[in-house]
Amino acid sequence: MTEYKKVPRYKFQKEIKDAIDSGWTLKSQNDNTAILIQRDLGDVTTHAVLMGASWILGVPIVANFSYMGYSLIFGRELHIIKEDL
Repeated sequence: MTEYKKVPRYKFQKEIKDAIDSGWTLKSQNDNTAILIQRDLGDVTTHAVLMGASWILGVPIVANFSYMGYSLIFGRELHIIKEDL
């Protein structure tokens, strides 16, 4: 999942610092854009839904481990974009 956040020029560096302080990792940065990534084990609600839905098929552990692996490998991306005002 990718999120985009446009910020004024004067808040660009502060937004990057705040995101890093919140657990994001800086992937790349240039003059106008910063890309941060956050990897975790996945959302608890999604795991619960997968567990219930896949229980019928008899593969709840496989579905949950698949989702956990996807969350760890791809993670979430946050693009902070500097607006020229």
